[in-house]
Amino acid sequence: MKNKVGVWFIGASGAVATSAVVGWLALQNRLSSSVGLVSALPAFCGLDFLPYESFVLGGCDLVSPSFEGMMRQIYPEVGREFLEKLRPQLRAIEGRVQRFSSDLSRREEVEWIMRGLGNFQAQHCLDSVIVVNLASTMPNPPFLRELRTLEDLEGAIDENRPIPSSVLYCYGAFQFRFPYVNFTPSPDWEVGAIQDLAMRKKVVYAGQDGKTGETLLKSALAPLFAARNLSVLSWVGYNILGNRDGENLQHPSHRQAKVESKSSAIRSILGENTHTLVGIDYVPSLGDRKTAWDFVHFQGFLGAKMSLQFIWQGLDSLLAAPLVIDLIRFSELAYRQGIVGPLSHLASFFKSPVGCQTHHFYEQFQLLEEYARRYLKDGVGE
Repeated sequence: MKNKVGVWFIGASGAVATSAVVGWLALQNRLSSSVGLVSALPAFCGLDFLPYESFVLGGCDLVSPSFEGMMRQIYPEVGREFLEKLRPQLRAIEGRVQRFSSDLSRREEVEWIMRGLGNFQAQHCLDSVIVVNLASTMPNPPFLRELRTLEDLEGAIDENRPIPSSVLYCYGAFQFRFPYVNFTPSPDWEVGAIQDLAMRKKVVYAGQDGKTGETLLKSALAPLFAARNLSVLSWVGYNILGNRDGENLQHPSHRQAKVESKSSAIRSILGENTHTLVGIDYVPSLGDRKTAWDFVHFQGFLGAKMSLQFIWQGLDSLLAAPLVIDLIRFSELAYRQGIVGPLSHLASFFKSPVGCQTHHFYEQFQLLEEYARRYLKDGVGE
């Protein structure tokens, strides 16, 4: 019997989800090369990934999606003929995106989430559903640290405490034993109650906060300074972007989680006392084009002070989309293998990888290569 797996995007109408959906269909219809996909590298070609047509895409958002219109907004250079070829499939997926209401109590929200996931699985006769959080960053209120057990979380839901939706979606997915991917810095796994539920249900988890641009460079460049015994005095990064993510990050409570996530790699690799500064500003005219400027002040032999500067410019969502596709493929494979818990071998995809202590990009990538070697040798990755 062939596997049939669902993908449920939280934030399905957003730029990253749109890019992932369009990219997925382009790959499925052989309209695009696999450039940008880690899972397409020679080291991973022997892994038993399901074909793209084995997946049914859907999701939810506060607004209805218009994948074709959003894709033109993200990447105006995209070919009209290219999108026209995908139009029937794009519209079919749009019909599988549910509108979410923000006026629900926490208990009503949980019931809505679980009803949506359950109906999606039943209507499409799915073996499982990969739930992927691509929604805007949510705050991490301090009281979440008090929720150490599943019973604590259930009580807080019934009391209608301001639990972020990211926690509730993870809760809903785990109740179904569905694999969960958190591509955002929004809270979920750090809540003790979520870990309690994960242990009870024996689930697959991958997160947190996709590493796509500036932080990717940080995690690759910082080991260079450590290996050459150069003392980094300060590492300053300034980011400007104009998409919905940039607008959302203007809220201080939302921005703090992202700033912490972007700073952790440098402190982990170069030491907690390394001075870091991260700035993020919203510039609407940039749209999905993100620019990051970094200034690295370091000290070398005989106390000589020197500096490195670089500028990273990229289409934010098109950097993220292939990683989202990779994470779906790797998470689904881990689920079929019977692996449970945080997928530490996927650490290189995240700014704040759960289940992995190192932020050193090359060490993280070695974990993925070792997983593939074990899988190809024994059929077991972890």
